[in-house]
Amino acid sequence: MEEYIYVSFCVAISFFVFKLIINKMNKNDEKNKEIMKDSVYVCFITFAVIYVYSNFLKKGSGKTPVFTNEPGF
Repeated sequence: MEEYIYVSFCVAISFFVFKLIINKMNKNDEKNKEIMKDSVYVCFITFAVIYVYSNFLKKGSGKTPVFTNEPGF
């Protein structure tokens, strides 16, 4: 679960940085507060998608490990 938070935080930070760079290049008047709010949304959405995928949509290998040999004890 920690890695989900780490990945979503990194995605949000990179989104924030790229959005700032794009706004500076295009000279948009979008406020930093709005960009920060969008970054928080991106963080939550990224965390939710990774969590749902890993817990509900990920399929197993299909083979169940079964003990078939003589016991070693």
